Amino acid sequence: MEPRLRIWITGALCVALLAGCGEDDGSGDDAASGDAWRPDPSVPTEVGSDGFTPPGAVLSLGDTATVPLLEEGFMDDPDVTGALEVSVTGAPVQGSAADLPTDGPFADDRQGTPYYVTFTAKNVGDAPLEGLLLRLQGVDSEGESLDSLASSDFPECAGGIPQSFAAGESATTCSVVLVEDDALAAVGYVEAADYEDSPVLWDLT
Repeated sequence: MEPRLRIWITGALCVALLAGCGEDDGSGDDAASGDAWRPDPSVPTEVGSDGFTPPGAVLSLGDTATVPLLEEGFMDDPDVTGALEVSVTGAPVQGSAADLPTDGPFADDRQGTPYYVTFTAKNVGDAPLEGLLLRLQGVDSEGESLDSLASSDFPECAGGIPQSFAAGESATTCSVVLVEDDALAAVGYVEAADYEDSPVLWDLT
């Protein structure tokens, strides 16, 4: 997340090898181990007093997060609010750049290798959710957000949320994450204000 600080010491006889040139403060450990994407490890993974998994929690595949939902309405559509249980059920499936559509309004913006991430969602609120479009945000090994699609026509990414998602109902759906340079490290839930900048993450490493 934070860039590594490089300290140059005048007169030191260390040009290429840093080992043995003073004490190791461990500042490069995260980058070296591929954990630069991980948020604060002290964030608990248990549901808090508000009934929700806290923003910034890191879960394993198969773990369930209980999260609030706020999907702002488009134009005259009303906001969609509620609560969900979300679980990433398996490792992402790597597709091919050839899978990406070559026509449509956003075709030119879709670059990289698609990864298909299957997950389940359960409406644990008190009311049905209408017209819910749910996606998980990809995060690469450097902690950068990746382009993610909430739905697709790809056969490898089947499933979807019903137009009227009843209270107590569960569904299996899929997100397409586009990966370019760095490896896909995690996917996260971002569909509420407190989670946009600090998502609940599922570790894919």
